[in-house]
Amino acid sequence: MNQISSVLLDFLTLFTSIIVEAMPFILLGISFSILVSLFMNDKMVLKIKNANPLVRMPLIGLVGVFMPVCECGNVPIARRLLQNKFSISETTVFLVAAPIVNPITFISTYQAFNFDPSIAWLRISLGYLMAITAGLLFLRSHRSKYIEEKFENLCKDHAHYESKAKKAIDIFSSEFILLIKMLFLGAFIASAIQILVPREIIASLNNNIILSILAMMMLAFVVSICSNIDAFFALSFSNIFPSSSLLAFMLFGPVIDIKMLTLLKSTFKNRYLVKLSIVIFVFVLIACLGVSVVKK
Repeated sequence: MNQISSVLLDFLTLFTSIIVEAMPFILLGISFSILVSLFMNDKMVLKIKNANPLVRMPLIGLVGVFMPVCECGNVPIARRLLQNKFSISETTVFLVAAPIVNPITFISTYQAFNFDPSIAWLRISLGYLMAITAGLLFLRSHRSKYIEEKFENLCKDHAHYESKAKKAIDIFSSEFILLIKMLFLGAFIASAIQILVPREIIASLNNNIILSILAMMMLAFVVSICSNIDAFFALSFSNIFPSSSLLAFMLFGPVIDIKMLTLLKSTFKNRYLVKLSIVIFVFVLIACLGVSVVKK
């Protein structure tokens, strides 16, 4: 009975910590989403969309520098970009880059690994390159193939509001209700898996560089920690895994984890989630294997 109580307590602690950690960034992300919706008029969108594609995509990858929110907060902003007729390719670049290239993530990574600042610089540079790569692979994607029909109907049925205040309230309520349900589901699954999979099993894989990278990617997928603070979690494994494996954790998790996928499911079809997961998985594996050779 005591063991069951202990497991339940651990589950509730993990579940609550994920919710508490992500909630401020959900709210911040929705706030940015409202600002984008209220102040990004058609003329501004047209200027960005008419820019040279070779310039537009790299610029979108840098937008996250000015929006210091983690992956939870980036989803509502990405939804707003899609509603403003940005392409799947461009939205993907934002989704992948923003949680990694933003200044809060960089500073927290730099502080956590102050004994090896190259990790922070590798994270931000590889994260940016990963975003451009993912965007290019979705370059010729049609919206109907990857975006949920419900979301497309939301774009078409977007009402004309009497005031900006009413529009802001409507956006906040609809985004909050949808994303909070996805967040709770993701937090529940992530907490349950963390309780069922002992940390010792992951640690036992450190003798093989490929297995250690895969283990940290899997751990990132499960624990679903916000990118703004995940470096400190990764740091706790620095005596077990090499820096390349820790880097895999910090590159893979911000884009592909249980919580993020459940949030993205509110907008994108499963085929998008599968393709994005494969692209990020392959990129992170190859990049971190390369880092392991260089930093040997």
